[in-house]
Amino acid sequence: MRQFTLLFLSLFFAASAQAATISKGPYLQRVTETGITVSWQTDSSSSGHVEVSGGPQVLVINTEGKGTLHNADVTGLVANTPYSYKVFVDGKDSGQSGNFISAKPSNKAFRFLVYGDNRTQHTQHEKVVAAMMKEQDIGFVLNTGDMVSSGQKESHWQTFFEIETKMLRNWPFFGAVGNHEEHDGHADNFVKYFNPPPDGTDTYYAFTYSNTRFIVLDGHIEIDNPIVCFVSQQIAEDCFNEKQMTWLNAELTKANNNDKIKHVLIATHIGPYSSKPGRNGSGQMRALLDTFKANKVKVVLSGHDHYFEHGISGNGLHYIITGGGGAPLYETKPDQSLLYPHEVLVSNSIHNFLVVTVAGDWVEVIAKDLDGKVVDSFEIGTAPACIEAKDCEGEKSGPCPGTWTCTDGYQCLWACEPGASCSAASDCTEKQP
Repeated sequence: MRQFTLLFLSLFFAASAQAATISKGPYLQRVTETGITVSWQTDSSSSGHVEVSGGPQVLVINTEGKGTLHNADVTGLVANTPYSYKVFVDGKDSGQSGNFISAKPSNKAFRFLVYGDNRTQHTQHEKVVAAMMKEQDIGFVLNTGDMVSSGQKESHWQTFFEIETKMLRNWPFFGAVGNHEEHDGHADNFVKYFNPPPDGTDTYYAFTYSNTRFIVLDGHIEIDNPIVCFVSQQIAEDCFNEKQMTWLNAELTKANNNDKIKHVLIATHIGPYSSKPGRNGSGQMRALLDTFKANKVKVVLSGHDHYFEHGISGNGLHYIITGGGGAPLYETKPDQSLLYPHEVLVSNSIHNFLVVTVAGDWVEVIAKDLDGKVVDSFEIGTAPACIEAKDCEGEKSGPCPGTWTCTDGYQCLWACEPGASCSAASDCTEKQP
């Protein structure tokens, strides 16, 4: 009997030692030109590391000690370069891997996706993610909040990651905290799972991608109560606390003084307006619109209302509500929402996401439904001649064998093949990139 017990215990502990498997992820965060964070959670305590290949050498990044939540901060990357990675648990290949492209420098065009309010209807959430994954050349995804129904429930986060893992293992994630992530003035699980860039706090932050500064605001944790708001800002509802306001103003000033930053995009959960009956949007966001307009802000991105809306604020600034990521759709009545000066251009009660392209001084925003159908689009600035070489294919070829390229200035350029003959020496010399 004693031998049987010892055998049972040895087998039990051996099985336990091998039991650690990935339960959430892997998923990507904090992408920059030179680094990225690979995150995952295991069902029991384990050690972990990541192997990254694609550059001049294979990078091996260990996580800190043993635990269940792992963040591998990868450094030493080359900008705008494709990489692949593998996750190892307790020294063994977990079978979980992915691919990513490091962030693009300021002279390169980029594309990203925006969505929000995924909670509750998991089938619709899955459909939104499936539609998003059909897009090409995506640098990252940005979520406007309310990823789960109840932020304090681990089971809700488990469902979120199960639905999104295939997407987030290949595209870096940035998220805004929503009211459903907040519980009793905290957003513990949001903070636990997501590591924002160092410019800010756990729930509001900023990051730069190419020539654009993204400012993600927190309207639910770092806020003051309505009495303090009314006394300090004459806003009779929750408002950003002094700490967040000071940080925001400093961020806007820095971006405004940086010649490499051409655009600032604001993301938050509740935007300045609402067409849902009984709602008016955020008074705090309305109060900031003139400040935004004066500081390179081109678009305000938000969720909270479960539909798609594109409008123009009273000072001419574009705003978008993209809260159609899976939650039950709301009724929208824009004709009844004009309490504050703004113009509603499109407002549809549909599940949706955004495809945003930035190239130089140009920004294009396209809203799509679950079938990939375009429901709205608009441009800010003048569209460039090209973003990539294939955009030049309709142009007349040059006088020598070669190929089209798209320059850093977004102009089509015919590049002669090495040693190609031309009708004149200047033909090749002038057209070489």
